[in-house]
Amino acid sequence: MVDVRTGGRIEMSEQLGRPVRTDDTGSLGRSTWSLLEDAVRAGDTANAIRLVDYAHEGEVGPRHFFYTDWLYGNQSYVIEQFGAQGYHDMFRAEDGSGGGAAAGTVGGFPPALVRNIEALVKRQAEIMRAHQPPRGSIVIVEEPDRYVMNFFPCNSGGRMLRSGMTEGKWSLPVTGQGDDGKPLPWSWSQEGKPFYCLHCALGRGIMAVESRGFPIRVHDDPGSGFNPDRQHPFDPCRMVFYKDPNLIPERYFTALGVIRDPSRFEVVPGDKHAS
Repeated sequence: MVDVRTGGRIEMSEQLGRPVRTDDTGSLGRSTWSLLEDAVRAGDTANAIRLVDYAHEGEVGPRHFFYTDWLYGNQSYVIEQFGAQGYHDMFRAEDGSGGGAAAGTVGGFPPALVRNIEALVKRQAEIMRAHQPPRGSIVIVEEPDRYVMNFFPCNSGGRMLRSGMTEGKWSLPVTGQGDDGKPLPWSWSQEGKPFYCLHCALGRGIMAVESRGFPIRVHDDPGSGFNPDRQHPFDPCRMVFYKDPNLIPERYFTALGVIRDPSRFEVVPGDKHAS
């Protein structure tokens, strides 16, 4: 039984179209996670499930979507004011070069982590679960030479494409061309991707190649059936992590505008998948 005196009264909001906490004022500030912990310790399974559902639908999910969409809006402004190159320079300054927030990383990941493919895959799965995807929408498969992550959809850029955010005012940050009209290698040299998605090509691809010779992960071409774009917003998205960098096909390097040079592949002695 829910004790509404200590918080946990949940009702549907007509204004927001989702459940909200409607506790008395003195309980509104109490963490939903604390209420959930209390329910679990008390063996109140029904209340615990109710609080988990609310936390996902009413708190964590909406906040996540707000901040990713806000980021997309900020990127839109940068592109309007400074062009595609401005976005590129901003991203590099923040994500691993120029002393930004991710300085000293490889594609945004700690160097020690990317040297262990299994740990890297587990970390990436954690990140994608944190995008608050629909239940059952992440399918991960291990193959002899690689790990494959499938998203139906990716609940950040893929969700933006499916929701129509890339239309109208948002149409500006969907491109494959630079300020000079030439294809952008950090858009897989293709048109139709939201700028939000380009961190996958630039940070996890090109910048990782610059650092250690090969990408953190690879993606198929936009519109190929496993990388959604404006013309194919409902395609799933797929990430591929090769266990041995020597097995990564050259076409993935070509799409990023970089040279495949196995002599630069950084493999640390003692790594599980060192070749």
